[in-house]
Amino acid sequence: MNMNYNLQEKGGVYVVQNSAMVDPRAKKALTKIGRSGKEYPMERIESMNKETPVPLKFTVDLISKTPANKVVEKIAHKYFGDEHFNKEFNKAPAQHVSATVKAISADVEKHSYVTDDTYCPITCIVHATSGLANVKP
Repeated sequence: MNMNYNLQEKGGVYVVQNSAMVDPRAKKALTKIGRSGKEYPMERIESMNKETPVPLKFTVDLISKTPANKVVEKIAHKYFGDEHFNKEFNKAPAQHVSATVKAISADVEKHSYVTDDTYCPITCIVHATSGLANVKP
């Protein structure tokens, strides 16, 4: 399977929660999957805490440093598509989201190669052996 990912980027993918943002039905904190192109993704989370008008700060469940952060974030959002809540958040438990993001990150890095391209397209999605074969670009 030909994977064409740019693994030259700084940054990573993060999973955060904010206990002020709750799924009204389940009464559980919503989870946010995001990415940062900064060398230290925690800077992005700190800026969200300063710039976002929320009563409580975001808590970090995972920061997965990966040079393929655009791809990993996109696959994770596709994977949890049925769990989305108001586009920015999802209802899946943070522990499950974090474990899935780790698995996606490891799989993308394992089955990818470095290209000269600065754009990071998804030409095909993860091997069936990864358990993520249902994810579509």
